[in-house]
Amino acid sequence: MGSLGMDRLKAGQWRGPLLFALFVLLWLLHHPYEGIRHDAVLYALQALKHLHPEHFARDVYFLFGSQDDYTLYSFFYAGLAQGTGLGQAALLLTLSGALAWCFAAWRLSSIWQGGARWLFLFLLAVMPIKYGGSEIFEVAEPFAVPRLWANALTLLACALWLQQRRWLALACWLAGMAMHPIMALAGAMLVFFYELRFTRQWAWGVLAGALAACALALFEAPMFGRLLQAMDAQWFDLLHKRTSYFLFPSEWVARNYNTLGFHAAALLWAAWLAGETWQRRLFLAACATGLAGWLVALVFGDWLHSVLVLQMQTWRTLWLMYVFGWAAVAIVSVQLWRPARFVVLGLWAAWFLRDYSGSLILLLVALLYWQRAHMGRVAERVLEAALAAAVALGLVWVAVGASTAYLAVLPGSELNAARTVFVWRDALNAGESALTLAIALLAWLAWQWKRPAALGLLLAGVLFLGYGRSWDARSPQLKLLEGGSLWQQTPFNRHIPVDATVYWLGGWEQTWLLLGRSSYFSRQQSAGLIFSRPLAMEIYRRYQNVYPLAGSLARMKFPTREEMLRRQTDALSDIVPGTLPALRRACADPGLDYVILDKRHEPHALAAWHAPFFSGGVYLYACETLRKN
Repeated sequence: MGSLGMDRLKAGQWRGPLLFALFVLLWLLHHPYEGIRHDAVLYALQALKHLHPEHFARDVYFLFGSQDDYTLYSFFYAGLAQGTGLGQAALLLTLSGALAWCFAAWRLSSIWQGGARWLFLFLLAVMPIKYGGSEIFEVAEPFAVPRLWANALTLLACALWLQQRRWLALACWLAGMAMHPIMALAGAMLVFFYELRFTRQWAWGVLAGALAACALALFEAPMFGRLLQAMDAQWFDLLHKRTSYFLFPSEWVARNYNTLGFHAAALLWAAWLAGETWQRRLFLAACATGLAGWLVALVFGDWLHSVLVLQMQTWRTLWLMYVFGWAAVAIVSVQLWRPARFVVLGLWAAWFLRDYSGSLILLLVALLYWQRAHMGRVAERVLEAALAAAVALGLVWVAVGASTAYLAVLPGSELNAARTVFVWRDALNAGESALTLAIALLAWLAWQWKRPAALGLLLAGVLFLGYGRSWDARSPQLKLLEGGSLWQQTPFNRHIPVDATVYWLGGWEQTWLLLGRSSYFSRQQSAGLIFSRPLAMEIYRRYQNVYPLAGSLARMKFPTREEMLRRQTDALSDIVPGTLPALRRACADPGLDYVILDKRHEPHALAAWHAPFFSGGVYLYACETLRKN
């Protein structure tokens, strides 16, 4: 082999690792770690209970079982936290899960070649992949939850299945099931639809499976018995009050359905363009996976109130549909840019205007694509200009209008779409845009280089190490809170027995992470009411008990985006929080042992604590003393 051949071989050996390193760096850049937040607080609590069962045995979240019954994640979380501390364990689990996700995405992308593969990876790294009502969930969330690992393992299982490595794919899928069964369900459904054939054998097999499920439900087998059990009106009403903004597809807003329509249209377009049968089946299977989960949730959950379907939240299969949806967008963009550029521009216009007219734009573009043979050259150019203007309008709105309307309320959420296309917006984050451009340029050069790319890999490593500290975006205060350095060192711990229940007004996080005690009530704990009717009743009883004390701070559900934008969150209740009569009323419940408020009521305050966490100080009250007086 000549020197030129050796150079090309060496370049091929280096190019893969370099491009993967750049993909990881790009993903981490757009998914910074913000600590134990969102559902991560619940899994942190579950890990703490494994480590200190006596401290959290009376926490309302565990009184009637919990989500911990359906995952092995907390077991590994607790084992790691025992050696490193809770905060460091959460960071390591998130980072390793992110790397596993990037590897799974890289492996999946290898089934496509050329520009479509690299565009797919780029979109996967920088575009927000949010699903469900109010887009409350995101694929591969950058915090310590089992969904991150389940997403990675399920996506890897799909890639391995498509590459004919079936036994290894099955092992990855089972590991994903052990992390989060609902997330892994999407992978099983995609394989089912991908392998589905319209033959007599398949028809008999599907019928046999349906009859077996019905039989298990009729005989009330574990879990299956809930399939035919309808949620009673009182339980359903509590669930609706707590989670209506995201759980029920019938109440999703236009943005959610425009996003769904965008990905469905891209998948159908890619299936139409696919030159090979397996690719067509794959895109149709991905579309069917998401739509089937959504339809089951709508019919059997929203309308028939099936307990099992409501608990499974089958619409979560949309996550996998949306991942493959970005692959479809990449393929459509590459294949149609020259012959039908208006389709690509139409897709992007629909994405950036999904709050308003996304579905209408998709429908218009589809109709025009169907009739493109009758379009004149001038008409096509006018259409392209109009759609390009729509894309620009969407960018301007997100980058300028959204910066003033959303920045103070939803930082890092509504602005993701603008970040991903490098809008020149110095006021927001020009540094991030410049770094993204630099990474993309380096990736393009690595793809084109004919010489060994060792220097590029070294440069990627330098960039990675340079950005590593920035990826951990937690504030020093949050690091201290999660580090556990104050555990058992607060002035309150010596007054509160380890098995006591505490209601900290607006401070559920401090109750678990600072005090290490059971929380009496919080909005976060009410997330488990979907899995247990007794828990739903107990949560609501406690909510009624503390509402006169806390007012809007004790609300059962998260405020909607509209409520946050209108600044109505604090005006939901006219109740003045923390009054002494309301404190006495809350303490009348024998299940509540201590209350912590930011108001001092002499002579009842048992202890005070002034720390950086609390600007005006907080005060401890013993309910037993208040009940006696």
